[in-house]
This record gives sequence, structure tokens and C-alpha cells, in this order.
Amino acid sequence: MLIAMNNMEERVLAKNAKRNQEYYCPYCRGEVILRHGVKVIPHFAHKVKSNSPCYKAETYNHYQLKMLLAQKFAALNCNVDIEPFIKSIKQYPDLVINQSNAIEIQCSTISSAEIIERTLGLESIGLKVFWLINDVKIRGRLIELTQFQTTFINPIQRTLITWNFSESNLIVYTHIQNIARKKFICKRQPISPNELFNTYKSKQVRVYKLSKRTINNYILQCRRKNSVLEPTLSAMYQLKMNDSKVCISTGFIFLNQIYIETHPVEWQLKYLLLRRKYDSHQSCELLLPIIKFRYFAYYNYNKLTILRELVNDFEKMYYSRCLSVQNES
Repeated sequence: MLIAMNNMEERVLAKNAKRNQEYYCPYCRGEVILRHGVKVIPHFAHKVKSNSPCYKAETYNHYQLKMLLAQKFAALNCNVDIEPFIKSIKQYPDLVINQSNAIEIQCSTISSAEIIERTLGLESIGLKVFWLINDVKIRGRLIELTQFQTTFINPIQRTLITWNFSESNLIVYTHIQNIARKKFICKRQPISPNELFNTYKSKQVRVYKLSKRTINNYILQCRRKNSVLEPTLSAMYQLKMNDSKVCISTGFIFLNQIYIETHPVEWQLKYLLLRRKYDSHQSCELLLPIIKFRYFAYYNYNKLTILRELVNDFEKMYYSRCLSVQNES
């Protein structure tokens, strides 16, 4: 942590703290130690490890970025509160800017449940929450995200905000769309701190069609599992579809694909299989427990509503053979 209390009950910033003085955690009141070296950014650490929420074991990069952002926002004449303890929710965000925007930096992996819980807590007291994670690798317009990283996507604005340590810059990825499990297409744009709180309007996402090569590679991966229970192969067998037919009939990427982890070829085959016996409404409800959904820090959505919109788009595409599709290269 960057803030501690002295014996006078004053909040002291680590870089201004003096050695050989006693300091205490503002939250659990446990004793903390000042760490200040040539290669270590000044910070406080709990003398005794604790299970308290204030014991975060933050990394050097975390401390460095927190302090750097605090300085950048202060230079913009913003009101900057570092690690304020919010008693009503028992949380202390990394930074609160102008008493309205909370910035949370997450350099290490934690559970989606904890991310969502912390977001909801801060939102419950009227703060708008902005999460920053380490920057991700991009090739052209393609990025690969882990399950942890996708939690920080804003699915409404279709954005992801990161910090690039080598460039020392904030990065926003816009127009994000999932095309297959971990793969997403997007646009990358460096931004200044005063642009962090902007609202990004996402353009209407076009429908994409996975290429024949991409779908064939996916089917090959399924076959390599060497299991008769493999979902995609099982659906292909029951539908009596060969590889070529699957390439033509499935692999459509619709707007709501960003909400689900299940591969588009897999869920589209399963839906077609259900439609042999049931109407679209029943098929959607039966498909619901089979689908693996994503969890987002910023948005709690109705899974059935999302899935109904998704299968409705697929029905229109599949049965009308609409050709206004952008091929994925």
C-alpha cells in the first residue's frame, strides 16, 4: 500500500514517510513496514501476513503504475485520492479521481467473482469503475485473451483498457468482437489519462463468417480429442453433416458472440440438432444450459435474453442464406 497512518492518526504517503517511525494500516490497524530502496518504489507492507482484504500483496508494477497515474491526474488539476478506505463497503480502490471515478489496477490474476464483487461494491456508492490490466499482444487486428482478461471487457462499449509498461501509456481496445473462444478482433488506440473516462460508442458490429480453413482446423482439433462424446463431432454425426456442409452452414459470428465462450460452430450445430424436434423458443431454452457464458466486471446480463437474440440472428442467416457477410481471412 502507498498510504499508512502515523501515531498522530495522519495519512502519510510512503514516499514522504520517515524511517524509524511506526506506521499502521488505515484499515485493519495492523503494523506496517516502510519499504524504500534504490530499486523499490516506496510502499508499506504488513508486518504480519493477514487474511484481511487490505492485505493484497501488490506487485512492484502495481505500486509504480498507481503512483504514476496519481501524479498524472494531479498534474491535470484533478482531485486525487490514493487508496481511500470506504467503510460502508470495506474496500479501498487504488485511486478515486474527482470523487466520482474509481481506478482499480489488476496486475495479478484473481477470480471473476472477486472482480465483480469489488466492482458492484464501488458502484453501490455511486462510483464509476475503471479497471486497468497489463497490455496484451496484438497481431494486426487480432488479440488472444485469457478468461481472466476477458472479464475486463466492457461488452456494451466493446472496449478493454490496459497499461503498456514499455510504452508507458494507457491503451484502449475498441470495437472488440469475439471470433473464436480466445480470439478477438479489435482496434488499438493509445490514450491520455484525461481520455480514460470517455464513453466509447461502438459501431454496429458486422456479421462475420469464419473461413473454410478456420472451420476445418477447428474440426480437426475436435477429432484429435479422439472421443465419441466430443460435442461438435457428435452433432455432425446426428445431423449427417460432412465437413463441407458444416463450413457452409455454420461459423457465423454475430453481435452477441462476445458474451459466450462456446465456439460458434459448436453451438450452431447443437441448435440445428435441437430444431429437428423443437421450435425455436424451446430449442433456445434447451441450449441455454449447454452454453458456456462469459462474466464481465462491468455488466450483469440476462443469459436467456442474450442467447435468444443470438439464435434469432442465426435463424435469419441460416434460413434466408443472407450473403451480406464479411469473410474472415
